[in-house]
Amino acid sequence: MEGYRTDEEQVEQLKKWWNENGKSIVGGIALGLIAIFGWRGWQDHLVVQGEKASDLYEQMTVDIREEKGKDTEIEAIADQLNQDYKSTPYSTFSSLLQAREAVEKDDIHSAKLHLQRVLDNTNNDEFRHIARLRLSRLLLTEGDKDAALSLLEKAEPGKFASSYYELRGDILLQQGDAKAAEDAYTQALATQNSIRGNQPVVQMKLDDLGTNQL
Repeated sequence: MEGYRTDEEQVEQLKKWWNENGKSIVGGIALGLIAIFGWRGWQDHLVVQGEKASDLYEQMTVDIREEKGKDTEIEAIADQLNQDYKSTPYSTFSSLLQAREAVEKDDIHSAKLHLQRVLDNTNNDEFRHIARLRLSRLLLTEGDKDAALSLLEKAEPGKFASSYYELRGDILLQQGDAKAAEDAYTQALATQNSIRGNQPVVQMKLDDLGTNQL
């Protein structure tokens, strides 16, 4: 602050500077604090949401295990997870679980709806692949081979490539294209990994094709 003749001039200059710049500085500090504490608050919110969703999902699995006519309660919990906790993975877990239960009750229509919900709402690629593969197999079970194959072709399978090729082989075989099915099963074996390997089953399918072609 050199160049000012008196302390009073310095004070007046500081007042002027503050009037011109003070609000923006305070605003910046305030925004910084809001960002810091807002982020922490959001993280705390996510933790609480996750814990509540986990409790609901646990109750859902208990109700399913007990098999005491709690279909209405199970449906209510699933709806709550899908509406209020959609951002948590437990919403996806519940839909996959509902699909499995529906299949066990031969309610294929409901199972397809649950799996489609996962495809439409999850941001997790792994869950999306699981839902797509299961939905495609259900379509194949219903005899809609073209739709089952089309669904598989809409995705880049990545680390699920072996499962996609195997199911593709199953579909092609039912369509009567044994050669294309053989190629798909061969690709399934070539792309298998230690995590999702199904080598004995795929090899058996290949062997059966060879036997049938003799």
